[in-house]
Amino acid sequence: MRRVAFRRALSICLGSMTLVAGCSEDPPPSEPRALFELRAADPAKREFQHLITFADGATLGEVVVEPATPGPGESVEVRFTLRGAEGGPARVGLLPPSEGARQWISAMGASALDLPEDPRAQWVGMTLGEGPQRASFELPADWMPRSAIFVLERRASEEGPAIEVVAGPRSEAPRSDGYRAGVRARLASVPVETRPLSFSIPRAGRAPEIDGKLDEVLWSTPGHPLLESLDGEPVAEGRSRVWLAWDAQALYVAAELEDSDIWSEYENRDDPLYRQEAFEVFVAGGPSVERYLEYQVSPRNVIFDAAFQGHRNGDEGFNGMWSHAVTVDGSLNARGDRDRAWRVEAAFPWPELCAQTRLECPVGPGTPLRMNIFRLDKDAKGRQSGQALTPTREPDFHHWVSAAKLTLSDEVVGE
Repeated sequence: MRRVAFRRALSICLGSMTLVAGCSEDPPPSEPRALFELRAADPAKREFQHLITFADGATLGEVVVEPATPGPGESVEVRFTLRGAEGGPARVGLLPPSEGARQWISAMGASALDLPEDPRAQWVGMTLGEGPQRASFELPADWMPRSAIFVLERRASEEGPAIEVVAGPRSEAPRSDGYRAGVRARLASVPVETRPLSFSIPRAGRAPEIDGKLDEVLWSTPGHPLLESLDGEPVAEGRSRVWLAWDAQALYVAAELEDSDIWSEYENRDDPLYRQEAFEVFVAGGPSVERYLEYQVSPRNVIFDAAFQGHRNGDEGFNGMWSHAVTVDGSLNARGDRDRAWRVEAAFPWPELCAQTRLECPVGPGTPLRMNIFRLDKDAKGRQSGQALTPTREPDFHHWVSAAKLTLSDEVVGE
């Protein structure tokens, strides 16, 4: 059975100055390496020991995050000890990994605070006192990144400038004569429990015409964005969004996929579309993912479909009875020009879904589904990237742990 393989598009830490989680946070070689370690202690919480020093001489030591692995929708508390800073204003931030990784900013010496902040960031203000300081947050229920970053900013007064962090894990900005110390002390990074995205699928007041145009009222809502398939971060370029609906006859899926270079060389059904550019839908019934279906369509409207009896154990010779259509906003296979997007509409008949999965027909409001939706894009240099409705956190589109848990709704849209 074939394996889906792809490489994520990665940014260079210092080349383009675009930052991604996983870039090195070591201080410049001329500065001492900071102590930043996780101590084995109470498994219900994470305890960190730091050596962080601010420009005014204040120092930060122990940091405790509880629970050790929070989940989406749960509360999480950060406790830390700061010496020599009593009475000053401060704020503690909860940041997604991409925001927390913006330690190297630009050769112009800009501060991290000069850049637009990630809308998912949360901040808690406080006046520092003696003893342990506490800040509580609630992770959003739709939090998809695999980790959460906690940072601290201080000021000498409410209106004064932020106090620089001169040693320890912190934000920094390169400049011509070296490095300027940043103003964010990095307190901790903790993993976030994997939990499936959950939402309801509205009923179609009128069945869409499967023509790839997406001009029905049914598709006029903002839709659901696809995220980076491994880490759950928002997509910077080539964004995608999808819509779902249902009626008594079929499950409907629509997608708009931004793409500056739309292409696909495959011409025959069940060609390996996943090696170039493709839109993919995985469907399983209810809580069971033992049996599932995979559907793919390329920008040329060529399809691939397969039925599985277990993880990657299936029949790629299966030919489904689904309907599909694609429109291209640009020029297909004219490499090097500037395209805009391609759009997909598909209808998956319930009798086929029920026959090939654990789904039970007839379906109706309250019927549960497990689904994931993917988009593969490959640029002219051969770099392939993957997007997902819910990130797999594994380099495997057949990984069902975090696949969305969906429910058919009685809400009617598009009458």
